[in-house]
Amino acid sequence: MSGTLRPRPVMLAVLALLTSLALLVAARSLSQYPVRQAAELRRQLATAHDLRFETRVQLDTALLQYETDNRIKISGEHTWRARSCGAPFSAMRS
Repeated sequence: MSGTLRPRPVMLAVLALLTSLALLVAARSLSQYPVRQAAELRRQLATAHDLRFETRVQLDTALLQYETDNRIKISGEHTWRARSCGAPFSAMRS
């Protein structure tokens, strides 16, 4: 019986894989929220024709800052996700 896998470790490995996949999908969806929100604000700004130039520049600048901040945060989250995906597999190897 040395070459057969026991059901419990296999089930734990499948559970770890499915949990990691679910976490990745949830994290991806959450990380895209600021991008979708910024795109909607940019559309609203583009259709607002009654804004003064100064106000439009201030809003556009604030929106650009918001987009830049979120891109920096998202790139940091990608590092966290990559490490968290590898954790269950590292645990299974030991």
